[in-house]
Amino acid sequence: MADFPETEVRSLLGEKRTFPADLPARRTVVVAAFLREQQEQVDRWIDALTEAGLPGSPHDMTDSDRAVVIELPVLPSTYRLARRMIDGGMSRSIAIDRVLARTFTTYTDVAAFRKAIAIPTPRVEVLVVTRQGEIIDRASGEPNEFAVTRLSESALASAE
Repeated sequence: MADFPETEVRSLLGEKRTFPADLPARRTVVVAAFLREQQEQVDRWIDALTEAGLPGSPHDMTDSDRAVVIELPVLPSTYRLARRMIDGGMSRSIAIDRVLARTFTTYTDVAAFRKAIAIPTPRVEVLVVTRQGEIIDRASGEPNEFAVTRLSESALASAE
């Protein structure tokens, strides 16, 4: 399986990080999206994964949690100059701290990012990632019971 590339990100609370080293948990389920119209699908994935027992935000984690779900909007680097406006607009429309804390944006070469982690089209991709960058499981498309169970088990089992 491919490795998660080093990626500069910022949470919608303004916290700068470098993924995968600064992922919020030992095993993080990253719901990556590339298009605005994918947000409803991202929300369905996050809802399903939290219903399966994973914390849905770093704000929901306890000291004993070793896995968490985050979302990663991957935006073209050409939008970087408008980051404050784009991220600010997302923050104002969301206005819920736990959601802002789980949403990390990156402004990058989208094609190179997708190629690095073997995403052939700009689809929603759900990845279980370690802080070392190893992608230990993945799914795409709409969430379904099999994929949600498998991903949540991969995140929790590998985090022990």
